[in-house]
Amino acid sequence: MRESSEIMAVKKDIKGEITHFLMSNGQVYDFPTVLRMAETGQLKNVEVVNENGRKTLHNFPGQQGKQLSDLPLFD
Repeated sequence: MRESSEIMAVKKDIKGEITHFLMSNGQVYDFPTVLRMAETGQLKNVEVVNENGRKTLHNFPGQQGKQLSDLPLFD
């Protein structure tokens, strides 16, 4: 079983959409990669949900107050 990583910080585009993620292992991944990682159980505390026909990431229940969009930003 692979070790699970955790999202520590995010990078947003000019519209405020999350484009990249800084992981607890120091790696930076783009949104599609992190989405695949979440689908295969490689991430802690996030799940993939289908919203209006589009896959997106959400925190698992019980992780209130720690929304992905509220995480620290990185450059």
